[in-house]
Amino acid sequence: MIRAKLLLIQFDTLNKKQKDQKKLNTILDLKKLLRQIDFNVEVVPLEDEDRLLNFFSSLKSNPLSIEEKALINELVHY
Repeated sequence: MIRAKLLLIQFDTLNKKQKDQKKLNTILDLKKLLRQIDFNVEVVPLEDEDRLLNFFSSLKSNPLSIEEKALINELVHY
């Protein structure tokens, strides 16, 4: 589900008149992080923004950027 939402947000961003390259790069970064997990075993907390922020932060092993936090907020509310 999270991968589908990211794909839809990416599609929406690509179809805007002014493409937000920074947002597109952030989408690709989050997609890359998601490749690290086994969706058959791991549960992604898609409805809880705080848990999703912690989830991505632990995958990244570093603090999330402002752009990543904004995209995660958008994911939760999309």
